[in-house]
Amino acid sequence: MRGGRGALRRIRIAALAVALACAPDVDDQLAKAQQASEGGRPQEAIALLRSVLEREPLERLAADGQLAAYRHYGFWWAMDTARDKKHLDALCEAGAPPWTTL
Repeated sequence: MRGGRGALRRIRIAALAVALACAPDVDDQLAKAQQASEGGRPQEAIALLRSVLEREPLERLAADGQLAAYRHYGFWWAMDTARDKKHLDALCEAGAPPWTTL
């Protein structure tokens, strides 16, 4: 399967969106993480962000039966880097890119 890093990035972005919608204390946690980062404590900042932006909101949604997953069997390729974009552009230019066919 292609795009492992891209999938992880999308999960983190989704977790951020969930956190912003679900976590009332997210502003406090983000402020604490920023202070830790600016204070030269990056590991502490990362731990704070992981707890508020990934684990807690997803666990809460799962407990409430509001979390779902979808298995996609079609074409998928991450576009996280300039190299990825170049590859996808080349597929377009070659005609009939794989994401346009079923």
